[in-house]
Amino acid sequence: MAQVFAKIHPKQFFKKFFEKGVRPDNRKLNTFRKPKILKGHINSAIGSSTVRLGNTSVVSGIQAEVVVPDLNKPKMGKIQVNVELTDLSSSKHSTERVNERSAAISEYIESTLINTGTINLEELCIQESEKVWMIYLDIYTLNCDGNVLDACIISALAALQNTTLDPVIIVGENEESKEIQKEIILHNLPIPSSFGFFEDYILADPTADEEEIINSKLTIILGKNNKKSICDIYKTGSYPISRKTISTCIELAKNRSKYVIKQLKN
Repeated sequence: MAQVFAKIHPKQFFKKFFEKGVRPDNRKLNTFRKPKILKGHINSAIGSSTVRLGNTSVVSGIQAEVVVPDLNKPKMGKIQVNVELTDLSSSKHSTERVNERSAAISEYIESTLINTGTINLEELCIQESEKVWMIYLDIYTLNCDGNVLDACIISALAALQNTTLDPVIIVGENEESKEIQKEIILHNLPIPSSFGFFEDYILADPTADEEEIINSKLTIILGKNNKKSICDIYKTGSYPISRKTISTCIELAKNRSKYVIKQLKN
């Protein structure tokens, strides 16, 4: 009976829970699902991870190749992020919408890794103007039960931590060979914490069903450097969010960020 009511009147169904300070999955409104992180399980990749947030499951794999750098960036390596939302049903979401969302998440993760100083592309330079590393980071959703962005970013960080680049042999003009060994160093750990908003309720780490009823969503990216803790605040939806509410979310994100960083370092 409850399942029928949830499908016919989803907002009323969830509101009955929210009024009691709980959610259908037994979490409190401000409670995040604890991420489960597994690294290095894909033998065909040079770095990999699987991250689970409740029933949301994401896998990341990394490949790399030596390429010629751009003419205007002779000392800069490259990174390309590709996210495939493979578990979103076409009956519920159009192919065009899924592709647009995949592209948006891909672009956001790539810019986050670079703009937060997580990856220094110059450290991927093997030989100026000649050879740099190109990093391919592919992320696939195995199951989507809400908050895919958080899961994808955490999975990307875990896979990068697990990545080992092969040594490269460079032959000089005098035919002397030299071995160059590069590594991917993460100078920051930008941890995402997303919130959904329904009426006056703040929902930490919303599920897929909760995402169907929320008015807006807010993602706060916090780095490990306390001096520049807030890396980004990303909002979607038309529902206005007050400064007080944002401050509340930031405090919740700080605690969550510390926990996720500990999990990534294990």
